[in-house]
Amino acid sequence: MGFVLGFFAAVAVGAALFASRVRRWRRWRRRGGVAPAGARWMLRGLFARLGTSPSQERVLVEDADALRAAMEGFRDDWRSARGELADLLGAADLDAARVDAVLAARQERLADVRRRAAEAVARFHAVLDAGQRQALSRLVREGGAFAPAHAGHGRWGGC
Repeated sequence: MGFVLGFFAAVAVGAALFASRVRRWRRWRRRGGVAPAGARWMLRGLFARLGTSPSQERVLVEDADALRAAMEGFRDDWRSARGELADLLGAADLDAARVDAVLAARQERLADVRRRAAEAVARFHAVLDAGQRQALSRLVREGGAFAPAHAGHGRWGGC
């Protein structure tokens, strides 16, 4: 009787732990998959390849966060535009001026995203030294800038 009771207690504890992990994972996915640590963990491999200092990392992370927020705003704005365009397409008569107005409003938001991206690239260029800029240029050209910096992952890792 003691073995069976212990076995069921262990199964119950395991199920409770599993359920809490699943709940935590779902909550993380609902928030957009961004870890509580922010963008720093995503850029860790890039920082390791470039050999950045903490002050450089701070600037890069701040700019990446600002650019990500601008992109999220544009994405949300475009979702609302899809609904407006769907309503216009479903109408009996298409109002071309209204279609143009819906698209023009999104074009302003896209211009803001472009401006922020250009500012971020300029700050990246200013904060990195010549060797780091060359390494970043090579990573952007060849791809794999966000690949893990440790061994065992294709062309960017290994000995």
